Amino acid sequence: MDEHDQTSTLSTSQPPLVLLVDDNRELCEGLAYQMQSFGCRVLLAAEGAEALELARKHRPDLIISDLLMPNMDGFELCRQLRLDPQLAGMRVLFLTGAFTEEGDIQLANKLGVAAVLFKPIDGATLHKAIEGALFDRVLNPQPLFDPTLFQSQHQARMSEKLLRTVNELEIALRGMAQMERKYRRMVENLGSGYFLYSRSANGNLSYLSPSAALTLDLSDEEAKARLQQLLPPPHPADNGDDTSGPHRFELIVGDGRGKSRHFECSETRIVESGLLPQIEGVAHDISYQKQLQRSLQLTLDRTVGLLHGAIAAIAQAAEVRDPYTAGHQRRVAQLSLAIARRLGIEGEQLTGIELGAIIHDLGKINVPSELLAKPSRLTPIELSLIREHCRTGHEILKRIDFPWPIAEIALQHHELLDGSGYPQGLIGDEIMLEARIVGVADVVEAMASHRPYRPALGINEPLEYIRSRRGTLYDAQVVDVCLELFASGEFHFT
Repeated sequence: MDEHDQTSTLSTSQPPLVLLVDDNRELCEGLAYQMQSFGCRVLLAAEGAEALELARKHRPDLIISDLLMPNMDGFELCRQLRLDPQLAGMRVLFLTGAFTEEGDIQLANKLGVAAVLFKPIDGATLHKAIEGALFDRVLNPQPLFDPTLFQSQHQARMSEKLLRTVNELEIALRGMAQMERKYRRMVENLGSGYFLYSRSANGNLSYLSPSAALTLDLSDEEAKARLQQLLPPPHPADNGDDTSGPHRFELIVGDGRGKSRHFECSETRIVESGLLPQIEGVAHDISYQKQLQRSLQLTLDRTVGLLHGAIAAIAQAAEVRDPYTAGHQRRVAQLSLAIARRLGIEGEQLTGIELGAIIHDLGKINVPSELLAKPSRLTPIELSLIREHCRTGHEILKRIDFPWPIAEIALQHHELLDGSGYPQGLIGDEIMLEARIVGVADVVEAMASHRPYRPALGINEPLEYIRSRRGTLYDAQVVDVCLELFASGEFHFT
């Protein structure tokens, strides 16, 4: 069948309506253009919830959906379609670049998906798949669908994918460590230029070794004049009659080729009986080490940035299953960072608090989504299942050798000072400071935001809640700082 004949199979009195679902807008528009050339009418949606609304309104002949999307993924979209008597018979194609394994295809088949297509896809393959799906819609009935069985299998596949991502992150971290060791060995084994010099107590150079001119690519006279001008005055600590310890400093000197050379200098005052004090110095050319340090820092910054992105992506994947708390972990991280900075925390500890907060609820990936979105009070059994998310998150995260206590933050963020928290019942200082900070930020954000079982409470009620439990359930200093941030207007959730 030639291309003209293929196009004619889609041409009916009413051109077929295709709903295309993908969070990549550019890809959507390109595929829509192709499908319109096949004779299709096209609707676009960026994620599953939007697609579900459009499907109910327009009843498309076919849905083509990506799988990995925010808010509601393709599997969940198809599950919702099958649960709706009005939409259960709707034909679906999956188009994915992430879910390409046999287990993913089997899961799709359980939902009665007409076919699983893989990105990138050419026009001929897409056309054939659309034609086949529309033909199948007429001839073949939908298979029986067991929503309970599918839900458990879906969760198992997502957990498996998550663990694989965690393992990949662990490999990346090991690669970072190997790279760091490699650069350290290079720095430690570099052949470097040295020169020696002597100067009087008033700073005048009396001796400069010939290696100075060689290192700086200058004549002896030029090297001496340049160093005489650039060397700082002798250090005040060197005053006195006794020999003092070495004084160390860095010096930047322009060489004969117009380049800046970095030197690490060490000076020692030498006092001999009957002679004027003399300062002996040694300078070590560290220009190459400085260049390597800048390169290493750039590489580490990029790698840490990638790690931030990967952790944020995993956190978002966990939140996809609970649309009511979408953005919760990000907002908890914002408040945790603000509290930590006000407490004077900085550097790697601050980074650990940010990343730990971003992913503190990762363990909820293993909690049934029906419980997360339940609009009524939880039973004791359901509550115990949700509380297991702390241990689950810890079990997943402890597999990675993070330089920060991210797994411990996930484990401890629901602990309370009086021992009434969970899962370990820790008391007081047994709870790490990072977890105490994230715990306060967590309860404030959760109470201030909408939940399926209650409307948002605003900010005043959660602030009063932590104030009344200051020093009993929550760290007093952390609570005070949190209250100050909101009272001063320095912080608000975004």
